[in-house]
Amino acid sequence: MRAEVPNRTRAAGRDRSRRIPGRNTAPQQERPYLRVLLVDGQRLFREGIRALLQRSPKVRVVDDAASTSEAIAKALKLRPDVVLTAFLLPGEERGALVRELHRVCPETPVVVLAGSGAEEALSQALQHGAQGFVLKDATADLVVKALKAVCAGEVWVQREAMTRGVGQLREQPGGADHRPNLSPRQLEVLRLLAVGASTDKIAGALYVSPSTVRVHIAGVFRKLQVRNRIEAVRKALKQGLVDS
Repeated sequence: MRAEVPNRTRAAGRDRSRRIPGRNTAPQQERPYLRVLLVDGQRLFREGIRALLQRSPKVRVVDDAASTSEAIAKALKLRPDVVLTAFLLPGEERGALVRELHRVCPETPVVVLAGSGAEEALSQALQHGAQGFVLKDATADLVVKALKAVCAGEVWVQREAMTRGVGQLREQPGGADHRPNLSPRQLEVLRLLAVGASTDKIAGALYVSPSTVRVHIAGVFRKLQVRNRIEAVRKALKQGLVDS
C-alpha cells in the first residue's frame, strides 16, 4: 500500500546516470542493485534493517551511520544511490539529517523511516527535502519499493502514513483561499491523490499512461501553488475540492 507522486525538483531523476562529477559508482541502470546508506541512532536497529534489506538482491547496504555528522561524511565519500534514515536521531533536532543531506547532496534521494508521531514527521520530512516516507512497522518489501521509487524520481509515501496525515489535516480549521481553476481531469487526479492512489492506480482508473498522470499532477501542483502531495491535500480539503 503506498502513495507516490512526482517530485517537483527531480523531474529528470529517472535518468540515474546523471551523476555529479567524481561519483565513484557506475550508473544505476548498469547495476542490478541499489546502494543504500542506512542511518539510525540504534545499532541493533541498523543491524536488523540491514539484514532484512539485504535479503533482496536489489539492495546493498554499503554502510551505516548513527548521527548527522557521520552520515554526511559517508554520503559525500560513498555517494550512495539513496539514504534510508530515521527522522529523529538521538540528541539532534528533528529532521536535521534530512535537511542537511538535501543541502549538501541534493542529487541523493532520502527515504525517512518514522515511528511515533508519524503524522507530524511526514509533513516535516517532505518540507525538509525527503523523497520517501515509510513507517517503521512496514515490511522489508515495502521499504525496498520505496527505495526503488525514489531512485526513479518519484516521491513515495506509504499509504497508511498518508491516511493518518490526511485525517489530521481534516481536523484543522480551513480557510477561504481562492479556489484554483482546475480542469475536470485535474480534479479527478486530485481526488484520487487524496485517497492515496499511486501513479499507476490513477493511470488505471483514468485509462491513461503513468506519464500522462504525472503531467496532470504537475499541473495540479502548479495551480494549487504547492510542492508535494501533503500540501496539495491540505489545500484541497480547505477549499472543498475533495470530500472530507
